[in-house]
Amino acid sequence: MKIKLFAICTLFCLSAVLLNSCSDNDDTVKTTNLKVTLTSPDGITYTSLSDISLLLKETNTGKVTTVNNATISGNVLSATVNEGTYNVTVEGNAQYTVDGETQTKPIRGYKESIVATGIVLNMNLASFIYSPSTSGFVFKEIFYTGSLTPEGKQTSDQYFVIYNNSDQTLYADGLFISDSEFMTVEKQTYTPDIMNTAFTVSSMITVPGSGKEHPIEPGKSFIIANSAVDYKEINSNSIDLSKADFEIANGIDMDDTDNPEVPNMLNIVGNMVMHNRGFRSYVLGKMEVESETYLKDYVYTCTWKFTFEDYSFDESDDYYKVPNTWIQDAVNLSVASDFQWIVTAPSLDMGWTYCGKIDADPTRYGKSVQRKIAGEMEGRKILQDTNNSTLDFNAETVISLKK
Repeated sequence: MKIKLFAICTLFCLSAVLLNSCSDNDDTVKTTNLKVTLTSPDGITYTSLSDISLLLKETNTGKVTTVNNATISGNVLSATVNEGTYNVTVEGNAQYTVDGETQTKPIRGYKESIVATGIVLNMNLASFIYSPSTSGFVFKEIFYTGSLTPEGKQTSDQYFVIYNNSDQTLYADGLFISDSEFMTVEKQTYTPDIMNTAFTVSSMITVPGSGKEHPIEPGKSFIIANSAVDYKEINSNSIDLSKADFEIANGIDMDDTDNPEVPNMLNIVGNMVMHNRGFRSYVLGKMEVESETYLKDYVYTCTWKFTFEDYSFDESDDYYKVPNTWIQDAVNLSVASDFQWIVTAPSLDMGWTYCGKIDADPTRYGKSVQRKIAGEMEGRKILQDTNNSTLDFNAETVISLKK
């Protein structure tokens, strides 16, 4: 009996050891060395990264883990993570150089359903310059060239598409668009030179509303038409703009037919007529004073010497100005054959984009400039905004409303 009892005890102890061993194996958390190679936006090469963190959202549980101690080597981030399936977000700062100027900007990147298994997982992640939500409206598209009828007559079926590039609902009420008094194809020396602090206005229009009438959700856009009419009725090559969100009421253009179903933009300065060759630039932002105060306090008086061949004389005039601090986005337009300068501070836009490579280019009709897509965040497209229109826009692209 003692022998049998000893055997049973021995068997019991061995089973306990095996069970305990299996339990320990089941509790062991497996990890993966995650190596993330960040790719930069078109036309930009990162020279250094800083303050980088990885946010891992487990797709099954929704649990979010922040990894702040990722190792950085060049543009590769390395971190040890628990095995699992994640939505991966990268946040931090990147330094890069454009046209000899070094900038440091916040960046982000996002990729869904990354399965982290095995010893090492290598993945590429497209990153983009991140615009804070406090300045989330950008020009998505500017169609200024118009279209040609089959008979060769131009129609003014022009429009702006404004996009909420932020992660919050923003209100379009009071948002202004201004075109530049100065042209990118005609450089003069203006005194005083205020370009680093303000934008000189040719005309200004604003979205009507009391402040909370026109909500624009993250990743959504709205259309401002030159005239909200169905241009296809007069031009088979054109588009229907009768369902635009707003229309410009300038009272000058022969095509300017008022659509009572579409709210008019408010004219603050002058009458906006979009230059169909792209010699002027555009800014958008929010007014920080009442329009009456603006018209009284934001006058810019300047002088310049106008020179043509051997003839020159002094000029002086009064314009309106917009402080750069009010401006959320800026786009310089021009043509390569005649370009002389950008008419914004480089901090707003240090490049320019175009439709047509020469003055009055006959190929420009029906084409627009459209902002590039930098990436996506949880299904919402993020548009590229590096404050350089040369990098941020696809030039002379078939208008989006025709695609």
